[in-house]
Amino acid sequence: MKKILFVIDSLKKGGANILTVNVIRLMNKKEFDVSVLSLSSEKTDDNFLKSLIPSNVKIFHFEIYKVNIIKRIKILKRYFCKYDIIHSCLEISNIYCSLINILSLKRKNLIITIHGVDGIFIDDNEVKKYFNSNLSFKGKLLFYYFQNILFKYCYKFIAVSSSTKEFLIEKRGISTSKIFVVYHGLLFAELIFNESKYKELYNKYNISRENFIIGYLGRLSIGKNIAAIIKTFKIIKEQFGVAKLLLIGDVEKREEIEKLIYDFGLTDDCIITGYTEFVSEHLKLLNLFVLPSSSEGIPLSLLEAMFW
Repeated sequence: MKKILFVIDSLKKGGANILTVNVIRLMNKKEFDVSVLSLSSEKTDDNFLKSLIPSNVKIFHFEIYKVNIIKRIKILKRYFCKYDIIHSCLEISNIYCSLINILSLKRKNLIITIHGVDGIFIDDNEVKKYFNSNLSFKGKLLFYYFQNILFKYCYKFIAVSSSTKEFLIEKRGISTSKIFVVYHGLLFAELIFNESKYKELYNKYNISRENFIIGYLGRLSIGKNIAAIIKTFKIIKEQFGVAKLLLIGDVEKREEIEKLIYDFGLTDDCIITGYTEFVSEHLKLLNLFVLPSSSEGIPLSLLEAMFW
C-alpha cells in the first residue's frame, strides 16, 4: 500500500483547499494510506473542512512560522521520510516541499498541484503594487527565481487548466512532459439547496423580487479585484436604480472595502455577507454572477454559479 502525504498551507475554506480535500475523500483507501499535513495551527483551520476528511485519514498540524527555518526543514524532513509520495498544493507548501525534496538524500515522488498563476506573476497593476509593498527583495528572489530551480527536481505537476499549464512552461520553465492537466469538478450530490433558508435571505438582506441582484462569491482579497466590481456597480446603480450588489465570502481587508462602498454612496445597496454555509442559497438569489479576478485557474465559485 502506497503512503501519501498531502501538504497544504492550511485547511481554511477556499477553492484550492476544498478541491484538495475532495481528492482525498475520493481516493481508494485500500490502495493508499493517506495523511494530511496542514502548515497552520489546529485552531486556525476550518472545522467544516476538517469534518469532510474521512476518519481513517490522519491530520497533522505544524505551525510553520513558529520556528526558525532550520527547525522547519528538520521537522518537515521527518514527515517526508515516512511517505512514498508527497502531494503539495499551495504556494507556501510548494516552496517548502520542493526545498525538502532537493535536500533529501533520497528524493521522493513529489507531485505539485498548481491552481492558477502564482500571485507574484499576476499581470495586474494593483496586485503588483501589493506584492512590491508587502514582499521583501529576498522574498521576490525566493518566489521568482529560487522556486524555479527547486521545481526542476519535482517529479510531476498537475495543472487545473490549460492556461495554468502554459504558465508553468513559460514562467516556471517546467518541461511539458512533467505536466498533466486535470480539471476541477463538483460533487453534484453535495450541492444541496434549502428552500426555506433561500426565502429567509430576502428578509435578511432587505431585498425584493424586483431587485436585479449582482453577486460575487469567494475571498474578498487583493487578487480578486473587488474594487472593480464596486466601481462598476456604481455606474450600473446610476442607470438601474433597483440593482443590489452581494459580496459573498470572507473579507481580508474589510475596512478598505467598506470605505470604498461608503465613498461611492452604496452603503444601502452593497451587502457583504461574510462567511456562509449556505452558498447554494446565496447563488440562487443572483441574477448575474461576476468574477473580476486578475487571474484564475478554474474557480469552484464559477462552476457553482453556473450550476445554480
